Amino acid sequence: MKNLLRNKLFLFCACFVFLVFVAVLYWSVRGIVSGDMYIFLQPWYYYLEEGGFSAISTVYSNYTTPYLVLLWLTTLLPFGSVVSIKLISIIFTGVLALGVFMIAKHIKKPLWWALAAGMVALILPNVFLNTAVWGQCDVMFTGMVVFCLYFILKNKPVWACVFFGLALALKLQVVFFAPVMLYFWIRWVYQNKKDWKIWLAPLAGLAAVAVMMIPGTIAGRPIFDMLHIYFGQTGTHNYQLSVNAANFYNLIPPDVGIGILSRLGIVVSLVLVAFVLVKSFLRFKNNRQLTSTEILILPVLVAFILPMTLPFMHERYLFLAEILAFVWLVAYPSKETIFIALGMQAMAYFVYMPYLFNFEPVPRGIMALMNIGLLYLVTKAYFTAPKELKQEAWAKKLSDN
Repeated sequence: MKNLLRNKLFLFCACFVFLVFVAVLYWSVRGIVSGDMYIFLQPWYYYLEEGGFSAISTVYSNYTTPYLVLLWLTTLLPFGSVVSIKLISIIFTGVLALGVFMIAKHIKKPLWWALAAGMVALILPNVFLNTAVWGQCDVMFTGMVVFCLYFILKNKPVWACVFFGLALALKLQVVFFAPVMLYFWIRWVYQNKKDWKIWLAPLAGLAAVAVMMIPGTIAGRPIFDMLHIYFGQTGTHNYQLSVNAANFYNLIPPDVGIGILSRLGIVVSLVLVAFVLVKSFLRFKNNRQLTSTEILILPVLVAFILPMTLPFMHERYLFLAEILAFVWLVAYPSKETIFIALGMQAMAYFVYMPYLFNFEPVPRGIMALMNIGLLYLVTKAYFTAPKELKQEAWAKKLSDN
């Protein structure tokens, strides 16, 4: 078995067979049309199909302009609206898998492990349901965040900021990673005060956003309109504390005042994240470089805290935390990381079912309690982990094969 895992031809053939399986799996659900697709995505598609490239400037949508440009490009394909819309996300699923593979290789994992991690990323429950079934695009910005994390691991601040900028251009939900990105930049600056490239690295991110807006500008969409989309998204669905997310608000009676609790929730979220980041800085500030604990666990914790405590969160807003937990598992497998990553994937499956298939396998309140338990485990793991993560003996033996 050890020789097979080291045989590149065997690995290539295994990946090919697996990719055929993935293609058949994705193709089998091509006809499923979610409510979001029917109400929002398909009308935008038809509007762009009829109006052409210039219609990007007038289409009424609360999705970012770079996504609308990609949506217009799919109207040139002969696949019809449903397959074309899903194709955008499926392509970025490949980008996500590549990012996971590259992180595994950077952590010095063997080739078979890295390939397996990338392949598994394609069929994670939240990835498959979100992209192939739902047709949503959370994988787009998440793939960019995974590449951002890869360049953070390589200690390349400029490229990390570029991919953060690409993520921001694609989806506002990158704000769940933004506090961590700010923390990393402050750590870089603190340890390299005289390196002007690090001071100016955020400008690379802004440049990436600007480049992504160029097609929209050419199409005639005003800059203000493209930027206003980000602010407009924050004002939607503010009529219920939880928009199907299995978070703390599912444990609160529905007749409790939304106004007061929503404002309190925002304050609590900011305080919790600020506490985590300040405590992290005080612990790690004397380390010359960012540690594996900071890079791999801190993003999971922050991306988990925010959608669990902020009001008006959708079920999809935990997507980033779920993927980052999987990356943590790939890099440093342990009983703890396996339980956390699989638990978060199970929660994604349970919480997607009511919306996609009108079936609730687990009551929302129970799911909220289970997510709270997982959040506790991530918090405990972060604050009790050594500054540099170590491979467990069984995982190291497995990796050495």
